[in-house]
Amino acid sequence: MAIPTESGRQTRRPGTELRRLILNAARELFAANGYGDTTTRQVAQRASVAEQSVFSHFGSKQGLYEAAVLEPFAAFVDAFTATWDDPVYEAAGLEAMTARYVEGLYDVVCANRDLFRALPADHVSHESTLGLFAVVERWVTPLVRANGYGFDPAIAVRSVFILVTTMAVLKDDLLPTRSREEITAELTGTLLNGLTRKRG
Repeated sequence: MAIPTESGRQTRRPGTELRRLILNAARELFAANGYGDTTTRQVAQRASVAEQSVFSHFGSKQGLYEAAVLEPFAAFVDAFTATWDDPVYEAAGLEAMTARYVEGLYDVVCANRDLFRALPADHVSHESTLGLFAVVERWVTPLVRANGYGFDPAIAVRSVFILVTTMAVLKDDLLPTRSREEITAELTGTLLNGLTRKRG
């Protein structure tokens, strides 16, 4: 999209800037109004871009929402999985890695609480989200096999996501006086007591 300069001539904004403006506008509107009551036209107006730019960059309203909500989660998963082959983390075991995962996910959701609060149920099972779960499963599965744990990686990964996300979203309503450290420590302990059970 072209923008006027002081000389009156117009210059084109780079695609990365347009994408950033659209995402910022979308996050504000989705957080304030929810998915159903936010339109691509409203997003375009908030971002001061043509509505066609929204479709050019994201394909659809659903694609825009997935990018707005899932990109922070995807960035966290990428950063988390990047350390899998690090000997320090590899030697830490399930307990330390679970604590790190719970704390990181909790922080991501808290930083984007209104967006996750507005997340429609059908988006949780969308292909993009399932792909992120599959990435985490690839880390969990070898630990299950190597240590003889009795949990199902697919169910466990999704359960952890739901538990941590729900607690982070509802923290101010359920535990307004509790700290981040208290909540994540309790979540980690609760999860580990179940995850580290051995097969009978």
